[in-house]
Amino acid sequence: MAKTALGEISPDALPVIPDKVTEKIEAGEDVSAEYIAGAAREQAAERARRQAGPVHLEDLTAVSRNDPRIAMSFDGASLPKAPQTRRVIPPPFRRPRIAIDHHGKSWQLCRADEIARGDIIPGIGAVAAAYPYIRRDTIAGTEGVAAGTDIRVTGAGGSVAVYDAAESVRVFRKQ
Repeated sequence: MAKTALGEISPDALPVIPDKVTEKIEAGEDVSAEYIAGAAREQAAERARRQAGPVHLEDLTAVSRNDPRIAMSFDGASLPKAPQTRRVIPPPFRRPRIAIDHHGKSWQLCRADEIARGDIIPGIGAVAAAYPYIRRDTIAGTEGVAAGTDIRVTGAGGSVAVYDAAESVRVFRKQ
């Protein structure tokens, strides 16, 4: 939309000087308003006739790979650029993964109470926190008796696992 002192005007509503009128003006001839209106009606009718006609293959032009990736809609407005394929996933969408050949790290067995932040555990992922807590059970009718120590491991994704403190756990960490 074009803004004017009178308001907004659609580009389709803007007057187009017909070719016949332009030729007469360039030749220095006087042109009446009726002649301009008649030529404009003829040009609009010709354009409508061409748009209503069939599309022939020989009238089409191929788009090369070097042309910009901007598609035009039927009313002449440009559409957004077509998506491009990328070889690398951008960092915000990249998933952390375990690299087996990562320098200085390997799979090891360790006790659950030796798990540290940054270790990687199958089924949990990267460890965000590992803290001990006392497991309490009912023994001989007495509730809340300390029965052992467990390790609660929280992964970076929010998954939680509980291990007995003496249990062996397979972790991926520096040697």
